[in-house]
Amino acid sequence: MAYDLAVDPANGALTLAGWATIGAGQPRSALEPALRPLIKGELDHRNGYVWLTIGGLAFGGLPCTLGLCFNGGAVSEAGWNLEMPDAVLEHGWPTRETSDREVAFCRQVLAGQIGREVPEEGLAFAWGRLWCAYDDKGGTASTGLRYGAE
Repeated sequence: MAYDLAVDPANGALTLAGWATIGAGQPRSALEPALRPLIKGELDHRNGYVWLTIGGLAFGGLPCTLGLCFNGGAVSEAGWNLEMPDAVLEHGWPTRETSDREVAFCRQVLAGQIGREVPEEGLAFAWGRLWCAYDDKGGTASTGLRYGAE
């Protein structure tokens, strides 16, 4: 079963089909036991930043993987990527066309969830920032949010 990922525009919380809620500043120690069955990996940068890779999710009905960032042991950022149908890969990475389709799809889903379009430069909220764009540096679609004032 895939848990649907949604963004609450009021506070930036991520909900997983009503099963779990992930929000700004939540401690890893409180979230990890509930998320443990979905955790696929961990990357500890050894500078206070740790990323957990969460699988078993869907965004707009498509399979997705969530990267959940903890800074100092508390949620600070999240990003997600989709498994696009008919994705074309080059050397294991999605082509620009596939990434552009993912960006367009994610923007459409986000507009339905938050009630407004997400422009190329992203959106600022009182709780932080939400974006969905092609990442030239990474060479792939980038959708996510960061908590805190800019």
